[in-house]
Amino acid sequence: MEFVSPWPLAVYLLSAAALAAGTIRLGLGLRRRDAALLILAPLVFVGPALCSGRTLSPIDRAYRVEPLAHHRALLGGRAPSAAIYHDPFAQILPWRAAVRHAYALGEWPLWNPFSRAGEPLAGLGQAAPYSPVNLLALCVPIEDEAALVAGVTLAIAGLGGFLALAGLGLSRRAALVGAVSWSSSGFLLFWHLWPLSQTIALFPFLLFAALRLARDANVRNAALLALALTLLLLTGHQESVAHSVLVSAVWAATALPWRQALSASAARREIGRATGHALAAGLTAAALAAFFILPHLDAIDQSRELLHRRSTPDRAFHARPLGEALALLKAEVVPFVWGNTNEEIRRRPATYSAALNAPDRAFSGGLILALALAGLAGSRRRLAVTGGALYLFGVLAGVGFRPLHELLARLPILDLTLNRRMSFLAAFGLSLLAAAAIEAWDSSRLASRRVPALTAVAAAALALVAWLFWPGASDAGLGATSYLLRTVALVAPAAVGVLLLLARPRDLIVVLLLGAHLAERRMETAHLFRPQERRAFFPRVAPLDAVPRTTEPARVVALRGALPPNTAIFYGFEDPRGDNALTLRRLARFRNAVEPGSRRPLLRFDRPDDRSLDLLNVRYVLRAAPTALPRGDRPIARSASLALFENRRALPRAFLPRTLWIGSDPSALLARVSKIDSFGAVSTIEPIGEKTATHEQENARGRLSTRRKGLGFEIEADLSAPGWIVVSEAHWLGWKATIAGRPLPLAYADHAFVGIFAPAGRSRIDLVYRPRAFVWGLRISAAALLLLLVGGATAAARRGPTKRPESLLARI
Repeated sequence: MEFVSPWPLAVYLLSAAALAAGTIRLGLGLRRRDAALLILAPLVFVGPALCSGRTLSPIDRAYRVEPLAHHRALLGGRAPSAAIYHDPFAQILPWRAAVRHAYALGEWPLWNPFSRAGEPLAGLGQAAPYSPVNLLALCVPIEDEAALVAGVTLAIAGLGGFLALAGLGLSRRAALVGAVSWSSSGFLLFWHLWPLSQTIALFPFLLFAALRLARDANVRNAALLALALTLLLLTGHQESVAHSVLVSAVWAATALPWRQALSASAARREIGRATGHALAAGLTAAALAAFFILPHLDAIDQSRELLHRRSTPDRAFHARPLGEALALLKAEVVPFVWGNTNEEIRRRPATYSAALNAPDRAFSGGLILALALAGLAGSRRRLAVTGGALYLFGVLAGVGFRPLHELLARLPILDLTLNRRMSFLAAFGLSLLAAAAIEAWDSSRLASRRVPALTAVAAAALALVAWLFWPGASDAGLGATSYLLRTVALVAPAAVGVLLLLARPRDLIVVLLLGAHLAERRMETAHLFRPQERRAFFPRVAPLDAVPRTTEPARVVALRGALPPNTAIFYGFEDPRGDNALTLRRLARFRNAVEPGSRRPLLRFDRPDDRSLDLLNVRYVLRAAPTALPRGDRPIARSASLALFENRRALPRAFLPRTLWIGSDPSALLARVSKIDSFGAVSTIEPIGEKTATHEQENARGRLSTRRKGLGFEIEADLSAPGWIVVSEAHWLGWKATIAGRPLPLAYADHAFVGIFAPAGRSRIDLVYRPRAFVWGLRISAAALLLLLVGGATAAARRGPTKRPESLLARI
């Protein structure tokens, strides 16, 4: 039997216990046994992976293509992951591996050399290399990272949910039910592999801190809000950060005494004080996170994606036709109405093809839905109205209701975000309503009879709706037996909940209710949390095991879709392809110039004689076993389906073109790039910060040798005269070339790559990626942290030592 390390589970339990201890100290009535339940609840979902040594990462998607397709037996017959898990598999997991690589080198995680021609890492945002949860994950192997991060994220959601609901005045039992409902909502459980989940999990904590400051504006509460905002900013999903901050600010504003301000100066001072403290907290958080935020904004400004969103005339991203929106709305009540698994969704009606794959659902189980309906009808009016409004808004956003999306698209910032993600508000509203029902049941003798009755009516209504939806599900190809069993699983927990609400003692009843709820959620979401065999985590199989290890940097590419982009990092290879969130505009234009009609630049290469491969330093190429190789190429190894050969035409990572076209007009130079047959013979140079007419000239001759130095390069140059060196690294702003600390002029080489003007003679050039935005951001963050430490120490010194209360004996 293979040994399973208890370390990942221990890391989860220790970190979750520390978070719970901090939550208890905030004094909202959370008991240790309640905290234990909030800690154990995520293990219902991630426990099988943490305890078995298997991985939650959807690595089986690599087995859809060669070279791993011939090794599917390693998966143990597991059903394939849903196609929508492409991003965690092909983007997020490789980013996390690149972050580990950077930290292992002792470097800031600023550059990812493994994807495309290199690209920013922290600057992409969603790699989130400074998020405390992701830093914690460095304590375990990367195979265990997905389960650990998901578990800690769900624990944060539960503990923060308790704080927010208790802060709204709900009882301890009610807040506990709402917190577990929130942490097991469909939104958080689906997005558990995305950075998005870490951001949204912190929303209740942010809301709690904002409301606390609105009600009592003081430095301590402002510091709590600054902490929440800083943690939120470091999670890396800035769209969801904007959504969370906007909603929390609006909600907190409603808690301010606006009516009294019309006649009372004290109320106006209170509003001014709360607003001032909130702005100070926001500025503090922005300053503390500046070393992460500023490089991200800098990268966004250079991206093709920002240009695309700004140029799109219809800013109502993700808005849907009414028919699709209504179809998706059904799934908010009966989540399996169109199927959950890949096989079922393939049989859906073609009309609803887009809607049925949408994961932004608020659904949190039949029991919680029934309790929420009871809370809507039988709880305090303010709670019912607030929860109902949140649920309605979130659901309409999630299903793509066009009028709402068009309204949101008129607002600054929201005109560039994917606002369907605001469906998390529906999940929180549902949890608030369920908690309101429990509070009503717990607080009065009349409600203790009314809530079970309303829950029973809601359970019956669920059964009726599921029966009414059956014809459409049948047309989609779902079997009657399967649909009936799922309907029973949907309604039965609500029915059990009705019986439990009639019993005593209430603490035990709440635990049993949550046990029934978690069991239901585990059954409903089992397809989202299926561990995979650890041995299948990117094994080194033929012909990948034959790629030579070289001292000079070189890239490896697979043609026609073999070896999915970005996954080469798990084999230690650099791959010129990439499938990432941000694309350098210049790199996209270069690719389209060399290969016209390329819709997704550098995602795929089809021809071994593609001119880009030589420039991109692609020394080794994987392709379907060929009958004949391109002229001059050398075969290295072959498997049953792929051949590996050496591309002898590949240029070194740094090289000296023989002829240069130099100028300041990027369009004219790009037109010449499109006609270049050999970049070793001819390259274009666009000097940065220099204006010059386009002209042709001979370049210097000489010798170069290049080696990796951390995440950058060290180039040994021996030039006959001053000349331009071309380095096939994507020229995102931030590259610095120096000789003994003296900076060298840089240029855009061949429109998208790094050009360095080197002096004559022998020299050693250091080339590093260190964006100015990061340097200034780090200075701002360090200064802000220093000011906070000095201010805190000064305040503590002024207060003096804390006096202990005298004992009875001392008084005598």
